[in-house]
Amino acid sequence: MRAMGIAARLIMLLLMAALVSPRAQASACKPADSSRPAIALVLSGGGARGAAHIGVLRVLEELQIPVDCIAGTSMGSIIGGYYAAGWSPDEIERELARTDWDQVFRGEPPRKALSFRRKQDELKYFNFEAGLRGFHLVLPRGATASPILDLLLRSKTLQVEGIRDFDQLPVPFRAVAADLTTGEAIILDHGELSRAIRASMSIPGLFPPVELDGRLLVDGGMVDNLPVDVGRAMGADVIIAVDVGTPLMGREKLGSLSDVALQGLGLAAQRQIDEQKKHADLLIAPELSRVEMLDFFAVGDAVRSGEAAARAAAASLSRYSNPEAFAAHLKRQRRAPPSGDVLRSVNVDGSPRVDARRVRARVHAVAGEKLDLDELNHDLGRIVQIGEFDRVDFDFVRAGDGAVDLSLHPRDNDWGPLYLRAGIDVTDDFEGHNAFNVLFNLTRTSLDALGAEWRNEFQIGRTRRVQSEWYQPLDFGGRWFSSTAGEYGLRVSDVFLDREKIAEYSVEYFYGDEELGIQLGEYGEARAGVRRGRAHARPTVGTPDLPSLDADVGGVTARFIVDRLDSAGVPREGNLLRVEFFRAETDLGSDFRYEKLDADWWIFTSLGRNTLFLALAGGTAFGGGIPAYDQFELGGLFSLSGYAEGELRGQYFGVARAGYMFQLLQPEKLFKSPIYVGGWGEVGNVWQQSREFGRDLVSAGTIALAADTRFGALYLAYGVADDGRGNFYIKFGQRF
Repeated sequence: MRAMGIAARLIMLLLMAALVSPRAQASACKPADSSRPAIALVLSGGGARGAAHIGVLRVLEELQIPVDCIAGTSMGSIIGGYYAAGWSPDEIERELARTDWDQVFRGEPPRKALSFRRKQDELKYFNFEAGLRGFHLVLPRGATASPILDLLLRSKTLQVEGIRDFDQLPVPFRAVAADLTTGEAIILDHGELSRAIRASMSIPGLFPPVELDGRLLVDGGMVDNLPVDVGRAMGADVIIAVDVGTPLMGREKLGSLSDVALQGLGLAAQRQIDEQKKHADLLIAPELSRVEMLDFFAVGDAVRSGEAAARAAAASLSRYSNPEAFAAHLKRQRRAPPSGDVLRSVNVDGSPRVDARRVRARVHAVAGEKLDLDELNHDLGRIVQIGEFDRVDFDFVRAGDGAVDLSLHPRDNDWGPLYLRAGIDVTDDFEGHNAFNVLFNLTRTSLDALGAEWRNEFQIGRTRRVQSEWYQPLDFGGRWFSSTAGEYGLRVSDVFLDREKIAEYSVEYFYGDEELGIQLGEYGEARAGVRRGRAHARPTVGTPDLPSLDADVGGVTARFIVDRLDSAGVPREGNLLRVEFFRAETDLGSDFRYEKLDADWWIFTSLGRNTLFLALAGGTAFGGGIPAYDQFELGGLFSLSGYAEGELRGQYFGVARAGYMFQLLQPEKLFKSPIYVGGWGEVGNVWQQSREFGRDLVSAGTIALAADTRFGALYLAYGVADDGRGNFYIKFGQRF
């Protein structure tokens, strides 16, 4: 009996193996008309070069060649997956051309769509965060998080939502990925199509791996970049393979350590590709010498190269032309995206870190209304703004009457909820005034069901500062909030007389703030509250008879900010409005009683490579009385540039600014920074009395070369004042 049981189990194992063997899968590619050969299209990886696959598909359709199945790796899995889901070559090209690939690889939506708090972070920190766990640094598994890419792929495959067997797609499909732990090729033939594509193109170090069926999967190009064997295992009689991989470099191009390292990584892959080529019935290799792997700005060139290569092979391809079979293929393949579906239910999950009510408050989709894919995209973007997720999964279940059940499932990232960020600000005017400041932020998020945060900033350099804030949302949507914050700082302030620096003061302060506020969605924030603290100023350079100052500070604060700029570095579109008010009150412990309001408004607009901007800034003391340590200051880059920073100081100020920037070099590839040249003119001054406002205006002009890098803006500039005195400037980093 024991032997019979073992035999029975062996038979079951053999049967299961047969079910997943290449022989059993061979029917995936077989056409209904068995009198003609089964044709598989095999598409290699190659990054932006993979857009050439679109051109090949277009020519195959022109020649009326039916494609019975597709196997793709990396970019080949994107093009092949889109086609298998029902997109036409023209539609795929349009989608690739209008995709913001820089945004995809950055892993976040356009800046205008970010939450206001994230915009404020962009002004101060690098576009990168890490986690801390048990005093160990935890890095994301990729340079960018993946919600934007996940959402892009999912939205383009909604027409086949619910199909879990890739043999049941309009065109049977396979994607190739690599198991990060074992190095073996994983053939993805079931599940969620967008997730399979995403796994196949997870470039290690750039995108985090995808976990599927207990495996960590990355870009399949490392193990099978031209999966001819996969197409053959699907049952194809004819393999049309398209190779868009990056060829090995010649000796003359191996001029750097990185080139040598990349060449070494490519050697093993190239041997595998060469072996696969031998088993293809027809190989198409577009000429792509001018299109690099990350050159997504050259999608059109790659498509045309693919068309040219396919047309050059038209004589060989024509033998597979079959108008009748192609018509049947096209009828099956073209599947329109869903429209008119009505939401029967909307179910929203939370996560181990985030209460489901916080997620639900950001979802605008409502049961009983039509499914709007654009609105769904916005909903997913608002969920991602919570800042705790590396992706948001969603499921559709369609009933027979066309109704749809929508479920949203956010997934916590691996490196939170204790986050570390950093920023840098380097400024030098080559006249003895230079500043080097480094800023660190340590934030603990999701401290309660409403999403409380404990944010801590540490600044070292010319200004030393420590700030701690408890930020408490008062509703699940995060619209209303309270803020309890304390800040200690020590900064250097220069004193000038007739354009000569005569003293240097050390200003030390401590403030505590209690505020209530409202978040204005993606637009801005308004808050008001009370402040209590102390300030101390003493001369460190200058004559010994200079006065010192010790003062208690207490008063009412208010701030209103609208931020619609498209970039925190060198903006090209949008506007920024900031208004701040402080009223010192003796009833609140202040040694002085005064009022202070200052505001600035920037407007940017662009046409082509040309950007115009205007700015107005001003401040008033409502009658005077601002103590010296808190007076308005002008001077330095972006503030009457011909004057030294802090050279002009007073109870009132006003500045008008107009400028122009020309995009000298456009980024031709991802991760390249745009470079601008231009300048601006300014007119304004500071005054001690309100009746003097507008008198004795001074002017300044600036010419500048700027780059908008991923680590902050870089400016090389020269500013000159109306008296002929000028300063050179170099500035790099964030503004804080």
